[in-house]
Formats: sequence, structure tokens, C-alpha cells
Amino acid sequence: MGNIKDYLQVIRHQHYINGVLKDDNYKASRLESEIMRNVHSVEKGLSLASPRKLFGLKKIETMLNDVEIYISLPEKSDEVIAMVSAALRAYFDFHSDEEYSELNKLKNRVTQILAKASLDCPDSCVEGGVLHTTLVADENDYKSLLKIAEQRHSVRDFSGQSVPMELLHKAMAIAQRAPSACNRQGVRAYIITEKNRDCLNGWLEGTGGFASAVDKYILITGKLSTYRSDEPFQYTVSASIFAGYLTLALQSVGIAACVIQRPLLHNNKWVEVSKTLGIPGDEQAVVMIGTGMPKEDYLVPVSHRMPYDFQVKEL
Repeated sequence: MGNIKDYLQVIRHQHYINGVLKDDNYKASRLESEIMRNVHSVEKGLSLASPRKLFGLKKIETMLNDVEIYISLPEKSDEVIAMVSAALRAYFDFHSDEEYSELNKLKNRVTQILAKASLDCPDSCVEGGVLHTTLVADENDYKSLLKIAEQRHSVRDFSGQSVPMELLHKAMAIAQRAPSACNRQGVRAYIITEKNRDCLNGWLEGTGGFASAVDKYILITGKLSTYRSDEPFQYTVSASIFAGYLTLALQSVGIAACVIQRPLLHNNKWVEVSKTLGIPGDEQAVVMIGTGMPKEDYLVPVSHRMPYDFQVKEL
């Protein structure tokens, strides 16, 4: 039987998430994620082999209802609204071979909403709909990825040189291509430099004494307000996928790194750290990555991997 304190901590965490989902301070974020979710639903429908005519009308109406509220908020993003316009332009193009009274009403409503939005970013600045693409199985690509994966280790022995920001930015750009639930992109990453690292003292238990050797930390959070009440721990999934992409991306640009687990539940230590760093209250820490430049020769744990069939099963 588990410790009663552990059960209570999980209950308190869920209570906190429920509060975030009702808090008006995060209204823009919630609407934004719902809009992006429905944009993805439209694009997903268009990507099917044989899309059904007039599919998703109810979701589109719901999306437009959210957009009308969203454009009235000061925190709105023109790019998110442009995503709606671009996706619906592709949706209307898909139906251009026939006349549908439902679509004429929908087009008029979209025109009215966009006029109210007064976009600085026109819809042409955002691609929407579907892409025609080809998957080419390139042996060289496979070999390159295999090499990066095999050479990646959890490094705790750094050279002491500063990690160039431009290299971190290159790695982050790759990690942004990681899949996220319904393209809601509910992951945030913070590069913590020496200027702010003192606030991490007391929150980095388990670093095994190498914390002082780390040059820059990357803190990856999940945005709780991005997900619905029936997705209580989805924020950990998208953030973890992002972190996996990032570890390989860091290796590819020559940065040594070590993944550091952090508590996934809301607690007082995280509240203190997040407030000091100015991280919004609807974000929860998922994982930290300590980074540094590698020495010419350095030690890493062997970390023996079990045989293939230990983790992979064919059913």
C-alpha cells in the first residue's frame, strides 16, 4: 500500500490542475489550445485518403465561437488566428467543385471575424491545410541518426567552456519539430544561465554532485492550460517527446548533456522556483537538461542496454 502522503499529493496536484482550467488568468491559453486543436482537426480531416464532404462542421463552428472570444483578449496571437484562416481556406478549396449553402454562411462568418481581428499578420504568412510529401528511405539518413543516437550519453564531466547560445538555438529549433498532442504545442523550454541558476539551489537533488559543472540548464515544462480536464497528465507526454528530440539535437550540434528528472507534481519547491524565474502558474516542470561543452576525452556510464526484445514486443 502506498504512502498516504503520496496519494494526497496526487489529489492536491489534480485539484491544482482543475483550478488552472477554471482560472480566468489562463483563459487566453485555454482558448488558444482549443483553437489550435480544432485547426489540427480540420487539417487532419483533409489529409485522409477520401475526406467526407462537409466533415467537421460542428467543430469548425465551435472553433469560430472560440475565435470570437479570443480576438477580444489582449493576449491574443495574430498567428493563431491566421492558422484558422489558412486551414479554412484549404477546407473551402476542397469543396470548390460544388455549391453548399452551409459553406456560404460559414465563409461570411469567417470574413466578419477576420475583419474584427484586424490581423497584423495576414493569413498568407501561415501555411494551412495539407502538404504533398514523399517519404524517401535514405540509408545515409538512417546511419547518421543511428550514429547520433549511439554517441549520445548522459554526460556529467564538462570542459568548463561556455555553451554558445547559437548552438542551443539550433538544437531547440530541431526539438520544436517534435510531435505534440493535436499540434497544441503545450511545451515551453527555458534556458537558465549563470545569472539565474542560484534559484535552483535546493531543487536539484539527485544531480550527484555535478550541478556546479553544468554551464546552462534547460528547463522543460508542460502547459497545463493547454489540455482538457480529461487529459490530466498529457502535459508530461508532449514535454517528454520534446525532451527526447532535444537530447539528440544537442548531440548533433556538439553539446554534451544530461537529463535530470524532476517531480511531476505541483509542490512548494516548484512554486518558489517558478515564481523566481517568472514562469506562469499554469506550467509544471517535467524535466531538466544540464548542458556543457564536452572535453576532448571524457567519462560516461556504460549504461548497458538490455536486448532488443526486453523493451520491444511484437503482438
